[in-house]
Amino acid sequence: MAKPMSESLQRRMNDSEYKNWIKLGQGLKIFNDSIIPLCEVVINDFHEYLKESTTTGKEGESCKCEAGKEPMCGVCMPWKTEILDKSTIKTSEIIWDNIDPKKWPTHMWEVAKTYMNSGLKPGDDYKPDSSSLLNLMLNCKLFPKELTGKRIRKILEIRNKLMHSNMNMSNESFKDFLNHIQSTLDAVCNIYKTDKKFEKYKNETLQYKRDAVKLLKVHLEIIDGKSVEAGYESANDIENGVIKQYFSELKEKLKRMEDKSDENADRLQKTLEDFSKKNDDLERMLKSLISEVIELCKQKAINVSGDNNIVVVGSTNVSITYN
Repeated sequence: MAKPMSESLQRRMNDSEYKNWIKLGQGLKIFNDSIIPLCEVVINDFHEYLKESTTTGKEGESCKCEAGKEPMCGVCMPWKTEILDKSTIKTSEIIWDNIDPKKWPTHMWEVAKTYMNSGLKPGDDYKPDSSSLLNLMLNCKLFPKELTGKRIRKILEIRNKLMHSNMNMSNESFKDFLNHIQSTLDAVCNIYKTDKKFEKYKNETLQYKRDAVKLLKVHLEIIDGKSVEAGYESANDIENGVIKQYFSELKEKLKRMEDKSDENADRLQKTLEDFSKKNDDLERMLKSLISEVIELCKQKAINVSGDNNIVVVGSTNVSITYN
């Protein structure tokens, strides 16, 4: 049997819209975890193709292109042509700030960054995150047709809605969003089950990915306080994971602002401080992370530059914009 809810969690779960928010957050966590091996296989296969078919970028060849700038040298151009041929967006929309083209021949994720959103740094050891992977799937033609276009755009929309909300979601939006997460997750699981590319990945980790639809169903039951078999996370652990993810993404977005300021950051700070005071059990578990986010808010509020298009806070809502 799963562990019972704590008293403080039961109090929060009496708010149906907060419960909706937690359920959607967990749905996205499971979905995001499930697409990582898919993206790794697609990009690795493409990178192997590029190394075999592209005559430049071999060992000993020197590229003179600058990291963070659109590549124009003779070594990079054949790679650039092939990579852009698989892009669904215009060359003018590519975020060259993300990329070090000298590393295209040796680092598959440096190739993948060509299709990703802003905020990444050229040459860094890339660690897959959900926002950049979703943009990769949206902007690269190599992914299965079941996972492109409107389907992925709506997943990105759901992410934005969750981050723009005040940790709540209406019943109407919840039903629509959950149905979309479940159907798209089902499509991912079917690809793992039927695509021969994944036969060599038949291991315990991928088996979990194949069963992700079932896992989400069980986790939703746990959040509802229903009894389930042993071996699953408790409702407390699920909520803790969703909240941790929420604050971690706020933290990363604020850090990516670098020297930019925002006139609304002080209100974001106050909203987060109020959340911490009302939920001391979560504050104790995530004290360091919450403190980091609040401190970043203070820094962004000190020297207001008028650039207020990155973090937007309403009178009560915490919100953050994803590309």
